[in-house]
Amino acid sequence: MTKARTDLILRYPDGSERPIRLRSKPLNQGADGLIYAAPGGKLALKLYHEPAKDPERPQKIRQMLQTPPDDAGMVHFAWPIAELNNRRGQFVGYAMPLLAVAEYANLDLLLTRKGRQLGKLPESRDFRIKAATHLAHRVAQLHARGHCIVDLKPANMLVNRKTADIVVVDCDGFAIQGDGTHIPAHQYTTGYIAPEAWQQQDKPEDLGQQQDLFALAVIIFQLLNEGLHPYQGIPGGKVPVPGDTQSRIGENLFAYSRQPNPRLKPSPWSLHRDFPPALRQAFDSAFSSTSRRPNAERWANLLQSLASQFKDCRKDRKHRFWGQQCPLCQQSSVSVKVKKPKPRAARGRRPSPRAQQNQPPHVQALVRAYQAAQATPAPQPQTKPLSVFSLMGGVFFALLLTGYFIHLHNEEQDRWAQSQVTQPSAEDEKLEQERQQRINEERERNAWKGLGPRAQAITVHRSEYRLPPSPRVPGTRAVDQTEEQKRAVPHFELGAFDSYRSLPVMIYTPFTPTWEFTQDQPIKAATLDPLTSSIEPSGAEYPGTDGYQMMGWHRHPTSNALYVRKRGFQWNSYTLARLSENSDVAEYKVYDRVVNDGSGVRNFVAPWHFAVTGDDNYLIIAAQDKIRVYAVNRPRSPIAEIEFPPAVHRYEVSDLAITPDGRSIFVGLSSNRNFGQSFDATILEYALIDDNLKFVTDFRTRWSDDSAVFSGSVSVSADGKTLAVGDYRDLETDDSRYTQFGRPVKVRTALPGIQLWRKDGQEARWQRTGNYSLHRRDRILTPDNHAMPNFMNSGIPTGTYRFNINFELSPDGKRLLSGIETEKDSRTEARARAWVFSLDTGQPVLTGRLEHSVSQSTGHKVSARPFARLSNDGTEAVIGWAAYQQSVLSTVRSDLLFSLTAFRIGE
Repeated sequence: MTKARTDLILRYPDGSERPIRLRSKPLNQGADGLIYAAPGGKLALKLYHEPAKDPERPQKIRQMLQTPPDDAGMVHFAWPIAELNNRRGQFVGYAMPLLAVAEYANLDLLLTRKGRQLGKLPESRDFRIKAATHLAHRVAQLHARGHCIVDLKPANMLVNRKTADIVVVDCDGFAIQGDGTHIPAHQYTTGYIAPEAWQQQDKPEDLGQQQDLFALAVIIFQLLNEGLHPYQGIPGGKVPVPGDTQSRIGENLFAYSRQPNPRLKPSPWSLHRDFPPALRQAFDSAFSSTSRRPNAERWANLLQSLASQFKDCRKDRKHRFWGQQCPLCQQSSVSVKVKKPKPRAARGRRPSPRAQQNQPPHVQALVRAYQAAQATPAPQPQTKPLSVFSLMGGVFFALLLTGYFIHLHNEEQDRWAQSQVTQPSAEDEKLEQERQQRINEERERNAWKGLGPRAQAITVHRSEYRLPPSPRVPGTRAVDQTEEQKRAVPHFELGAFDSYRSLPVMIYTPFTPTWEFTQDQPIKAATLDPLTSSIEPSGAEYPGTDGYQMMGWHRHPTSNALYVRKRGFQWNSYTLARLSENSDVAEYKVYDRVVNDGSGVRNFVAPWHFAVTGDDNYLIIAAQDKIRVYAVNRPRSPIAEIEFPPAVHRYEVSDLAITPDGRSIFVGLSSNRNFGQSFDATILEYALIDDNLKFVTDFRTRWSDDSAVFSGSVSVSADGKTLAVGDYRDLETDDSRYTQFGRPVKVRTALPGIQLWRKDGQEARWQRTGNYSLHRRDRILTPDNHAMPNFMNSGIPTGTYRFNINFELSPDGKRLLSGIETEKDSRTEARARAWVFSLDTGQPVLTGRLEHSVSQSTGHKVSARPFARLSNDGTEAVIGWAAYQQSVLSTVRSDLLFSLTAFRIGE
């Protein structure tokens, strides 16, 4: 095939365009079109053979661009992210993420042992149940947006050979629910069509999500049962059974129900008897009733819980099972020896009861039948040669004996299956009640996850960066750093933005993958465009001396000055630095006395926060004991300072919020001791008048509330008349769930919430106008301390990322972005959530939910940082993750995964 040289135009959902030229051979060719790799290696381009053949196709791709599934970086779906046109503006295809398909195999290879060998896939039941769980997650993600796969089958799925993660391909064939428009799918495969469609001669796409849920249950059954289809088995009875699988589906011949099917019996090699009762009940519901058919999310939750209930086999470490005995060992132990006839008759020995007691009933039947045949008197030696009639009689007798063996096997299997259904019925009923109670309790505990309508996703971005290795030990000089050691990456925090197409980031060289401190390299300002995955330098560059703390960086939009914390002795931060584009550095003292002076005793450095006025003339710093105000051009000494009231001298600074003019200052203070049992917090209000600080209000004492305490988080509108404050409600002491060093401890728990305050224009007094709380009990915590070094080698820091911490209020005070909630969905996946509230009425009204998940491969230690940000006008929002992945072996590469989802949340 000749190389292509084609001029094309990428057209993104927001209307922006980018020309592109293909100069490479296609990666793949299908019935619909060719797949190319775009220059840059991040996009795959699908060019249809006959773009005008289906007039519905361009509209379908455009609707898919507007309604992508919520997936971190679109690494699980070959989903369109841009329309592909020719130079005349005609639709010719679409662009999608270029997936690393070399790491994957077709899912249908995972179903059977031979397929797993061909696909080089692990031979473990753990791997297959993980794959089934990931598959259910993918279907749930699509159904959450209203889409349907319709032609759901293993051939359209890819499975990662190491992690069992699932990738969905051929997405342009799905049924798409667009903005008020439904575009159906017209492809489907027999063997996976739901019975109600087959019986009524309807099109499978007319069933919608029920068609997907039936096919999903079939694939899960095949994954957990060595590729056996749930409608394949052994015919029984006098009524004939259809020879093809789809006709058996249409006649509801599910062979593995807890109630035996008289027409179709289970295969003797099936593992369904090892399934837990909850799993068998789920399959019964999926194949017997459309009203009780489990949805994809329920399948995912069930499979994830069952994965932890596997037992290890003592005979074979590769075998895992749920029941009392390993079914794989039972199958491998089925072997019957038949002795050759001897010259004279001999009595057969009775089988040893001890040898048979560990065999399953259907295996015992086979053994008894063969032993009965063995005990038949052997024929006496004949002097004459065998005649034709004698030979035919022997053959007839052998066939008759074989039929007798099969009859014995089926009869014994039926009795055993019937006993399994009738004997433990009372126990099954009790287990089912307990299971249902656990499900209801789990559903109630997790109800908060689905609060609010899902916000409209605009685009999903994912990019990876190679992190530099650690060049030295902290506190020593770098020696002859290589270009690899000088490599720069974006810091995960975003600056203030007007449009999601231009997200401000800071490019720096981290000291180590899990530390936020800079190396002795320049820091550069840049903007990230999630649609094109490009980071463009803005031209601003700052002197990146050794040891600036990037957490909480602030680049002023007027002067372009960069504010960062500067490390001191033992990497603690005692100073705030202002870096200018002309390489000038100004430093502002936070503490008069350094608590760690080299004496050998390491003391705790109290948290501190800073804020800068909108004109970049004043700098406010809130430390442990006082507030200091600096004139930006006079860094040597503050122009004003004031100590906190004596009642809060032992409190720590949790948050700081100011109006753009700096006249109104709000400080969040908190104290947390004895696992939250001695927790208290407040919000202090100060006024800056003629370069003097004046104490105004202590919210805790002025408006006390016996049912709630402040959390120490605060955000204020630009006019200073709307205030969002975090709180804890319904406080309780819990000594049943928390331990320290293996011993139970009493911990203070509460419902995290939000309070909204408004200032009356006439009396200028604050009034609480409304509140909102999550219906979930949390342990009371205080935010992380960014003045101390971060030693997090893995995991997610929990102090800063919570619903009632780190609010962001739009400048007009009409929208509030709650703090970020983090959740570890599994060993390799984490999810971040945030909620958007409308504040027009004075009562927080939940209007949207933001979600973004990140996946990482196993075998690495991972530290993950979530982030969320509102646009300046409050109409857009971004949520995402920065996952720092490093091999346990220091010589192996380290990577930064940067992924996000942009949302449209209002006009």
